Amino acid sequence: MSLVSGRLASLLSVQPDMIPVGCHVLVAFSGGPDSTVLLHLLARLRTSHRIQVSAAHFDHGLRPESIQVGERCVERCESIGVACHVGHALEPLPLQHAVLRTARYEFLAARSAGIGATRIATGHHADDQAETVLLRIQRGTGLRGLSGIPARRGQIVRPLLSFRRRELLNWLRDNGIAFEDDPANADLRWSRARVRHSLVPALETAIGKDPVPSLVQLADRAAAVERLIGDASEALLSCSRSSRTDPVREEFARQRWLSEPSPLRAEALRLWARRRGIRLSRGGTRVAVEFITRGRSGGRVYPAGGLCISRSFDTLVLEIVTRSDDTTETGGRVGVLSGHAPSSGALPEAVELAGASGRSLARIGDRAIQVSWNSAQGDGFAPNSTGCGAPTRVALAVGAEHFPLRIREWVPGDRIHTRAGTRKLKKLFAEHRLSREDRMRRPVLVDRSGRVVWVSGLAVAEWAQSEPEKADLLIEIEDA
Repeated sequence: MSLVSGRLASLLSVQPDMIPVGCHVLVAFSGGPDSTVLLHLLARLRTSHRIQVSAAHFDHGLRPESIQVGERCVERCESIGVACHVGHALEPLPLQHAVLRTARYEFLAARSAGIGATRIATGHHADDQAETVLLRIQRGTGLRGLSGIPARRGQIVRPLLSFRRRELLNWLRDNGIAFEDDPANADLRWSRARVRHSLVPALETAIGKDPVPSLVQLADRAAAVERLIGDASEALLSCSRSSRTDPVREEFARQRWLSEPSPLRAEALRLWARRRGIRLSRGGTRVAVEFITRGRSGGRVYPAGGLCISRSFDTLVLEIVTRSDDTTETGGRVGVLSGHAPSSGALPEAVELAGASGRSLARIGDRAIQVSWNSAQGDGFAPNSTGCGAPTRVALAVGAEHFPLRIREWVPGDRIHTRAGTRKLKKLFAEHRLSREDRMRRPVLVDRSGRVVWVSGLAVAEWAQSEPEKADLLIEIEDA
């Protein structure tokens, strides 16, 4: 048994819940080196660990040769006695990591259920972990983001997280095993590719050593602290619950929440929402914790799509709603949903404008938006600065060096350079008398370096201003 095979066998012995003896495991098989190593290693452990191994390959339809790649994946699986099922995107997918990942995991979950697999194994390794931590730091992540990729979440497991990319590649070469080489891994339009090929080597040069072990250690420590906070959050929910456990509505003793520090209140709230399929943004969390702390009896807020928090004297009520026409404490309209609106809790928190044109959904604060963009000149529309809930358009002069652009929510410290000089968005919002809730619902466009290009309906960076007929890029945002 090789060193790599022996290490994996030992890992599965000391972590028996990763891939239990006798289970059926579905390998997410892209055909690339990481998933190829995983497939072959698990196939070699079938007898000793009494596991059944199947594979599934998802064709996103992004490359002309993707059908041939899928066929080769099936052949390589069959050569070692593993059945492989190929799935295809039902419609063209936009070049967005979040959308592509969601489509892939939905396929894997469906395939797993169809064949009775109890584990879905992916080929993520230590270098992927380090890159994920760096990406999340760049986005201003919290402790949960710093913990990186979990070794297990539900039925999804990642047995190779302790392995380095180079040792997996060496194992493939030593064993003469072929794999696919995806050109997207070297395409610097993708943020992960830029981190892999530019940032990590630059860090190694700057600090004089390989940064990956330290970043992996940071993720492990953050995950350990996150588990402690998770346990404390669970305890807060349990000891303060004053109603019967209900999936859509529960009541809590407000004074018990107020006895804990704000970060723990925030985490308990995120935990409650996450279990019901809703992800709270930073802005939505701030609004919710502020209401729990200072909101008046009889008031309510909607910090994320479908989530309503209300207070009745010393009782907090958390519930999932489908429609509301209520207002916040300050009278501003927040989280108004219709029966036909998409749930913003299932949407990504940012849109990456990586291609010349596209359309995507996202969630900014508690607001679901649709973003459309194209590089065609002379579209003829004029930028407008209508209200927060109305369609907003802009024409921009932005070169390739600024891509990929991202639309996200406001982050404290954001600045924009206009003809009036450089100023913080916080000051810009104050000048337009935007409430805290509206600030968190206002889309902000930034370039690849994080520089603010446009604040929807309010301001365009001086260097990016353009007449529509001369624009490099046209963007329209409207409520989804």
